[in-house]
Amino acid sequence: MPRAGRAVSVPAGLSRRHHGGSGVTADELAARCQKAKRNGRGYAACCPAHEDSSPSLSISAGRNGGVLLHCHAGCQPAAI
Repeated sequence: MPRAGRAVSVPAGLSRRHHGGSGVTADELAARCQKAKRNGRGYAACCPAHEDSSPSLSISAGRNGGVLLHCHAGCQPAAI
């Protein structure tokens, strides 16, 4: 299990919520989150795993085609 505070890659072809389902891109994931805004190479958005009034979730595309997630409030990737 990943430690809190570490970015985790979601392999292409997998979704955190639907294992074995169709792949989700960083753009698609950001579109599902509230207050998502472009931020450099990725997005900053409100984390759906906790009450979030300002964006604390970083979303970006990984080199392997997966999605990198990091909640700066400390939420575990499985909760996102």
